[in-house]
Amino acid sequence: MSLPEARRLIAAARSAPEPWQRDDATVDNLDGVAAIAAEGAAAVYRRGGERVNLLQAGGEGVGELVAALRARGPMLALNYPVGDSVTVALHDAGATEILRQLEMVIDL
Repeated sequence: MSLPEARRLIAAARSAPEPWQRDDATVDNLDGVAAIAAEGAAAVYRRGGERVNLLQAGGEGVGELVAALRARGPMLALNYPVGDSVTVALHDAGATEILRQLEMVIDL
Protein backbone atom coordinates (compact mmCIF):
# COMPACT_ATOMS: atom_id res chain seq x y z
CA MET A 1 0.00 0.00 0.00
CA SER A 2 1.33 3.43 -0.89
CA LEU A 3 1.80 6.15 1.71
CA PRO A 4 -1.14 8.25 0.37
CA GLU A 5 -3.42 5.19 0.41
CA ALA A 6 -2.37 4.34 3.97
CA ARG A 7 -3.02 7.88 5.14
CA ARG A 8 -6.49 7.85 3.54
CA LEU A 9 -7.33 4.57 5.30
CA ILE A 10 -6.12 5.95 8.63
CA ALA A 11 -8.08 9.18 8.17
CA ALA A 12 -11.25 7.22 7.39
CA ALA A 13 -10.81 5.15 10.57
CA ARG A 14 -10.37 8.16 12.90
CA SER A 15 -12.92 8.73 15.60
CA ALA A 16 -11.29 12.00 16.73
CA PRO A 17 -8.69 14.45 15.40
CA GLU A 18 -5.03 13.56 15.82
CA PRO A 19 -3.08 15.64 18.38
CA TRP A 20 -0.67 18.20 16.95
CA GLN A 21 2.31 15.85 17.35
CA ARG A 22 0.71 13.38 14.89
CA ASP A 23 -1.58 15.71 12.94
CA ASP A 24 -1.68 15.41 9.15
CA ALA A 25 0.05 18.80 8.77
CA THR A 26 2.87 17.65 11.06
CA VAL A 27 3.33 14.36 9.19
CA ASP A 28 3.27 16.24 5.87
CA ASN A 29 6.39 18.13 6.97
CA LEU A 30 8.45 15.09 8.02
CA ASP A 31 11.08 13.37 5.91
CA GLY A 32 11.45 9.61 5.72
CA VAL A 33 7.81 8.74 6.39
CA ALA A 34 6.79 5.23 5.31
CA ALA A 35 3.69 3.07 5.53
CA ILE A 36 2.92 -0.52 6.44
CA ALA A 37 -0.45 -2.13 5.84
CA ALA A 38 -2.45 -5.27 6.46
CA GLU A 39 -5.98 -6.18 5.48
CA GLY A 40 -8.11 -3.24 6.65
CA ALA A 41 -5.41 -1.44 8.65
CA ALA A 42 -2.47 0.87 8.04
CA ALA A 43 0.29 2.56 10.01
CA VAL A 44 2.53 5.48 9.12
CA TYR A 45 5.94 5.65 10.74
CA ARG A 46 9.47 6.91 10.39
CA ARG A 47 12.77 5.65 11.63
CA GLY A 48 14.89 7.71 13.95
CA GLY A 49 18.16 5.82 14.20
CA GLU A 50 17.27 2.43 15.67
CA ARG A 51 13.90 3.70 16.90
CA VAL A 52 10.60 3.37 15.05
CA ASN A 53 8.37 6.41 15.53
CA LEU A 54 4.71 5.45 15.12
CA LEU A 55 3.03 8.55 13.69
CA GLN A 56 -0.47 7.43 12.78
CA ALA A 57 -2.34 4.13 12.70
CA GLY A 58 -5.86 2.91 12.28
CA GLY A 59 -8.26 0.33 10.97
CA GLU A 60 -9.21 -3.21 11.88
CA GLY A 61 -6.15 -5.32 12.65
CA VAL A 62 -3.85 -2.50 13.73
CA GLY A 63 -2.36 -4.81 16.37
CA GLU A 64 -0.63 -6.88 13.70
CA LEU A 65 1.01 -3.75 12.32
CA VAL A 66 2.15 -2.50 15.72
CA ALA A 67 3.71 -5.90 16.42
CA ALA A 68 5.47 -5.86 13.02
CA LEU A 69 6.88 -2.39 13.67
CA ARG A 70 7.91 -3.32 17.20
CA ALA A 71 9.91 -6.21 15.75
CA ARG A 72 11.98 -3.62 13.83
CA GLY A 73 13.27 -1.97 17.01
CA PRO A 74 12.29 0.18 19.98
CA MET A 75 9.14 2.23 19.36
CA LEU A 76 8.00 5.71 20.26
CA ALA A 77 4.30 6.53 20.10
CA LEU A 78 2.95 9.88 21.25
CA ASN A 79 -0.49 10.82 22.55
CA TYR A 80 -2.64 7.85 21.67
CA PRO A 81 -5.83 7.96 23.75
CA VAL A 82 -6.38 5.53 26.60
CA GLY A 83 -8.51 2.63 25.39
CA ASP A 84 -7.82 3.36 21.71
CA SER A 85 -7.13 0.30 19.53
CA VAL A 86 -3.60 1.56 18.89
CA THR A 87 -2.96 1.96 22.62
CA VAL A 88 -4.24 -1.54 23.29
CA ALA A 89 -2.03 -2.89 20.49
CA LEU A 90 1.00 -1.06 21.92
CA HIS A 91 0.41 -2.55 25.37
CA ASP A 92 -0.09 -6.01 23.81
CA ALA A 93 3.28 -5.58 22.05
CA GLY A 94 4.95 -4.90 25.41
CA ALA A 95 4.99 -1.10 25.39
CA THR A 96 5.70 0.71 28.62
CA GLU A 97 3.95 3.98 29.28
CA ILE A 98 6.53 6.48 30.42
CA LEU A 99 4.51 9.67 30.33
CA ARG A 100 0.82 10.53 30.26
CA GLN A 101 -0.50 13.87 29.06
CA LEU A 102 -3.59 15.18 30.79
CA GLU A 103 -5.99 17.59 29.15
CA MET A 104 -7.56 20.14 31.45
CA VAL A 105 -10.60 22.23 30.68
CA ILE A 106 -11.92 25.23 32.55
CA ASP A 107 -15.29 26.83 31.91
CA LEU A 108 -15.03 30.58 31.58
